[in-house]
Amino acid sequence: MMNENLGNKIDAGREEISSIIKSGNEMLAAKRDVMIEKQDQMREKQAQTITITKSGVDEAREFRTETRDNFTSLREDYGRISENIEKLIQSIDRTSKNTERMLDEMKEERKEYREFVQENRPELAEVASITVEEKEYEEDIMTLEEFSSVLSRWQEDCLRLE
Repeated sequence: MMNENLGNKIDAGREEISSIIKSGNEMLAAKRDVMIEKQDQMREKQAQTITITKSGVDEAREFRTETRDNFTSLREDYGRISENIEKLIQSIDRTSKNTERMLDEMKEERKEYREFVQENRPELAEVASITVEEKEYEEDIMTLEEFSSVLSRWQEDCLRLE
């Protein structure tokens, strides 16, 4: 009987220990399931963060590329404009020099014509004097500086219209 009693106590102890272990395992399994669910949520949030970060990085790269392309294009455009302005200035300088040369030649031709008229009067003509009325053209002809200023304003207006 004592053996039987002892055997019953051992069996009861085993069942109690087994029940405690089973209950503990179930509790651990439930906690593990909660932790796995939280890990899944964290992974989802990490994936969203990575996606948003990659998107931001892609947008920043795209912006940098567009900005670089815009500045390259701008440099090229203004380089061409600058070259064209330089050519225009050179052309204006040549035109100015040619105009001055032509005016000097015209003055010389007028002087030679006057001398010719003075020296080659008709034989029996009575001429008291020969005068040439010179009109002042200073107001009608712009100086190089005035022309340059007008041209610059015109170019600025053209650039604004583009």
